[in-house]
Amino acid sequence: MHGRPGSIVEFLEDSPLGLASWLLEKFHGWSDTRGGVPIRTDRLIDNLMMYWLTGPAGSR
Repeated sequence: MHGRPGSIVEFLEDSPLGLASWLLEKFHGWSDTRGGVPIRTDRLIDNLMMYWLTGPAGSR
């Protein structure tokens, strides 16, 4: 990941753990985290599966 265009796409499409960490980081940034974790585990898994199975990371 040396700043090449599209490098995040390969990371998100090749690694479910990478996708999960990216999603969790996004939810953390978009949420009020004063109460702890920004999203329940089941919601994170739902979102992860939606992105993983449909593969929208590489769509342009």
